[in-house]
Amino acid sequence: MKNINKSTCLSDTNTILNKIKKLEVDTVYPIAQVAQKNDSSRVYLSRLADKGEILKVKRGFFYKPTNKTLYKESNRSIALDKSLFVNDLFWSVKDGFEINAVDLIRAYLIDYSEEDLMGLYTLFGYKRLVRESLKIYKKRDNEAYQKIRTILERFEAWRLHDKRD
Repeated sequence: MKNINKSTCLSDTNTILNKIKKLEVDTVYPIAQVAQKNDSSRVYLSRLADKGEILKVKRGFFYKPTNKTLYKESNRSIALDKSLFVNDLFWSVKDGFEINAVDLIRAYLIDYSEEDLMGLYTLFGYKRLVRESLKIYKKRDNEAYQKIRTILERFEAWRLHDKRD
């Protein structure tokens, strides 16, 4: 295996990230457009996918999910809308209760159902939920994280399909 110095590796990953940032959202691109086919770029692209920055559609292709959500990450608290969730984890409070956004996300990511994930997805979008679930489950190979990510990828595919029709 070749010896790669740290500065070369960092400049390669920064170049890939800068190219991805310039791309349009919800447009499918070949990986070859942003990176060479080598081990280091493949690992870096996998890490970006794990963080929700990109979404791999099929072998050799990806797209950048949208940042448009009902609530931005800067919103610390939101008004609770219980109609978005099947399981009422916050049974002691009424609709409209101001709740910490991170607490809401974590509660439903820990005790999740597909319907509840759809409610979270509606409010916060793919990228934030993938990042928050990675914080909760710590490892990419965690079974719960993988299930959540698979469900969220399916939601993204539906959204992208609906947008194109």
